Amino acid sequence: MHAALTFQPPSNPIAPSIANVMTGRAGVNPGLLPAVDYEYHRAMVELEINQHFSAPPAKVFAAVTDHKRIEEWQRGTRVTIQKPGVPPPNGLGAVRKISGGPLSVWEEVIRWEEPYVMDYRMIRGFPLRDHLGELRLQPTPEGGTMLYYRVRYRVPWYAGGSIVGRMFGKQLQRTIAAAMDKLARELK
Repeated sequence: MHAALTFQPPSNPIAPSIANVMTGRAGVNPGLLPAVDYEYHRAMVELEINQHFSAPPAKVFAAVTDHKRIEEWQRGTRVTIQKPGVPPPNGLGAVRKISGGPLSVWEEVIRWEEPYVMDYRMIRGFPLRDHLGELRLQPTPEGGTMLYYRVRYRVPWYAGGSIVGRMFGKQLQRTIAAAMDKLARELK
């Protein structure tokens, strides 16, 4: 397993960015943010977790995209599907509500290419901006799967800015990395 917390623009060729589309910055080079937009990237927090699984992509995809299964990975967390997606219940357009203690966030699946790609974005809850979660699964020569899981977001200044963003990012990264490691041991 490899986990990294960075504050740089995305560079993983396996997981091309759709941040331009989400932020209205689509242009000549979709997938790349304009170089003149330095201020935009300064507060961007990016988490990347890479995990190897012995199981094939279809089995891993079914497990990591099962919204209700998040409850197993994060103790004290409740997940409800507010709107089923296509295919039901976890696919494109699905909206999940994730609650932990007094806080809740709502996330929407915005890309679904079974069994290799799922993207989601936060649509309500904690004040994160330009949030995007990306899961990319790649078959390995021995019949397993490599999962590339990336989450990125910005925290506005009024919610603590980059200081809160980094603190939240470290906790989120530990949680996701531990969950993916546990899942990799379960899926044989």
